[in-house]
Amino acid sequence: MTPRIIAIGLTGDPVPVAAVAVVAGHDALAHRLGRRTASAAVRFGAAAAALAIARGAGISWAELGLGRNELSRGVRTGAVAGACAAGAVFAGAAWPGTRSLFLDERAAPDRDGGLAAELARITLAAVPAEELTYRSALLAGCLAHASAAHPRQVS
Repeated sequence: MTPRIIAIGLTGDPVPVAAVAVVAGHDALAHRLGRRTASAAVRFGAAAAALAIARGAGISWAELGLGRNELSRGVRTGAVAGACAAGAVFAGAAWPGTRSLFLDERAAPDRDGGLAAELARITLAAVPAEELTYRSALLAGCLAHASAAHPRQVS
């Protein structure tokens, strides 16, 4: 995975610089940890730090997409998108013409609980933390403290 900070033109404003530092630390550390629980802790810690930086900079919960009105709509949209993605994967794995594409030894059942455990880890430990970091805190920080082009580059 290439670091996402390259696309962000840092302006010298301390808020985007601090948020990018948290994201860079997250990318450098989370992908090098051996234990999955430690990696998940780093991901959620980075998300909490990025949200704290954004809130400390005066960005509201609504601007972060975490206000009462925005959060429920976002959860519904995410659930529908996730169900569609899961349906496409399961359909592809079930269809004889594409089934061989899903047979990969790297996802063999001998890895810490098998494929279902790995899919649950991605769904519950990786996606929420990265969405909070990139789509909420970093995006809102760039919208508030950078030009209009920066948020598009970030997300």
